[in-house]
Amino acid sequence: MKNFKCLLVLTMICLFPKNGICIEFYETLLTGQAEKALQLLKENSSIAYSLYDQNLTTLHLAAQHGEIEVIKELLAIDPKFIKMRDSTYDTAYDLAVFFESSEVASYLLDVDPSLAYPSEKQKHPSVNFAAKWNNVELLSKIAEIDINILKIDDIRGWSPIHHAVANKSRQAAHFILRHLPFEAHVTTKKNETPLHLAAIENDFEIARSLIEVTKDDPTYLGISDTKNETVLHKAARIGNIQLIKLILRYNSKIKDLRNIDGLTASEIARKKQDFRAAAVIENRSYLFSLCQSKFAELF
Repeated sequence: MKNFKCLLVLTMICLFPKNGICIEFYETLLTGQAEKALQLLKENSSIAYSLYDQNLTTLHLAAQHGEIEVIKELLAIDPKFIKMRDSTYDTAYDLAVFFESSEVASYLLDVDPSLAYPSEKQKHPSVNFAAKWNNVELLSKIAEIDINILKIDDIRGWSPIHHAVANKSRQAAHFILRHLPFEAHVTTKKNETPLHLAAIENDFEIARSLIEVTKDDPTYLGISDTKNETVLHKAARIGNIQLIKLILRYNSKIKDLRNIDGLTASEIARKKQDFRAAAVIENRSYLFSLCQSKFAELF
């Protein structure tokens, strides 16, 4: 994805000013010649006001490529650059987070803490990428500005905790849960809890943390997604015996719940011929579960 974005940037046409200096500046910046780009900028400050397609400013591109000295010079020329957004409503700070330029993102937040708040028009708030990339340092800085930013979701209803769990960014997930334990209950537009995603990703460590945080809520493990599947259904699909046992220790009643196809978790396991998982769910011996399935096949 990041390589694709870089390719787009490299093939864009400089709109203003339309002269050789502008083109040379962007070529040097995009090819990693930061010192030369900085020199050109100091010699001709009008370069700072040039735009690429999609309203990408010089500050956006410098942030994307992690060129902090160029960024400082651009902001010295015009501090208003820091607030400018591209066609997807991203600021230079947002691109720095997306392209994992952590030093730049941190610097821009120091200059203007309000950048941590996304635009209402943004489909993918940058705080979610900070969680996705496991950037605990940046999440900590954002939390100091406003802890509630860590609750902001994207177009799919995924909040930072969902992105951290789905990408196995365990440090980020633990950080969020430590400061906002109720985020374990937050569901996506498909009604998936972070625990659903942990089971799908076969991440027992995060799943255990989520169950521990929610252990006082007997209804948590029974939450079903839009396919009417609980976390036990997901664990049965993966065949994670350790997770299945942990789930049933806290709520054994959900083993009887059926998904949209009318299947219980044990029936899903049997369908996958995972008779060990089925036996654990049914609280029967593996041999009994295997024989029962083989007998059923005869009829």
